[in-house]
Amino acid sequence: VEDGEDVYYENITKCPFLDMAKKMGISEIPCDFICKYDVELALRDKRGRWEVLSRMGDGAEECQFRIREWKEE
Repeated sequence: VEDGEDVYYENITKCPFLDMAKKMGISEIPCDFICKYDVELALRDKRGRWEVLSRMGDGAEECQFRIREWKEE
């Protein structure tokens, strides 16, 4: 609970998309497409308010998302 609101965290320590990009020698990380798309889709479908806190593609040890219940603004 943060600021009186239930908050959930998703931690990902293995990303097959990032692994494949590295294996294929692609310099562009897939995070901008994959993670951003997940967040936008969740918001559009009102499944929650997602926020990317860290990405392995940026050098973090894991990808971390903060997920809060959907609330009309």
